[in-house]
Amino acid sequence: MSAGEDGRDAQLQKELADCVMSSSWIFCLSGVALSIPLGIKHKSYLPLVYLGIGGTLLDMVNGYVKCNKQRTALKSYQDAVKGDYPPPD
Repeated sequence: MSAGEDGRDAQLQKELADCVMSSSWIFCLSGVALSIPLGIKHKSYLPLVYLGIGGTLLDMVNGYVKCNKQRTALKSYQDAVKGDYPPPD
């Protein structure tokens, strides 16, 4: 039986995508919101650039850490389907 036949692979991928997408905006939005008054005060776009990029990077790290359980479940399932080791309980 391949990974697509039982739908478990698609379900695990959807759970991982939902987890990553639900945590991918908080720091970026905070950085942009904080940069607006700083940009106005210094009459520059640099705070927007730096805090927007910094917030995006924090969102990526947060999504990686927060969704590690889903990523591990997907990887173990895919390895089990390939026959690398038996599936977890």
